[in-house]
Amino acid sequence: MRCLYSRWQLSNALDRGELDAAAGTGHAASCARCQAHVRALRALHAQLVDGAALAPEPIAAPRRRLLVAPLVFAGAAAAVAVIVLRSPGDPPRDTVIAMPTPALDNVRRVADRVTTAFTAERTSLDAELEALAEDGRRGLDAALLGLGESSSPGGEP
Repeated sequence: MRCLYSRWQLSNALDRGELDAAAGTGHAASCARCQAHVRALRALHAQLVDGAALAPEPIAAPRRRLLVAPLVFAGAAAAVAVIVLRSPGDPPRDTVIAMPTPALDNVRRVADRVTTAFTAERTSLDAELEALAEDGRRGLDAALLGLGESSSPGGEP
């Protein structure tokens, strides 16, 4: 593992131009395999430097602005065509069907009437019944509004 890490450090040192200093310190100074890696790095670096002088000059890439301009104009033309061809006065093609919503107010009124009928006489059990009716109303509201999963205090359904 030391050799792997040391060789990685030596390669980075070569990139920074500090290979000689890195090769003479730490694990790389005492390990024969890491010293062989240093020699291989130096040989490869020398080949790359020699070959760089013989490499042809890079060809200048064509200007990308000339390639982007037609695309921008084509996009703008398409946007103008869409705006011109579709006027805002067109009626919608699909007819909208009004769906009846749950009559939550009617349900509450019925629940209040039932609660009033059951709790007309006030006894010790009537208070408990009133609490149960209130829980029932909250449960009905949650069921009608689709809040059944998050209504419990513990976060469980």
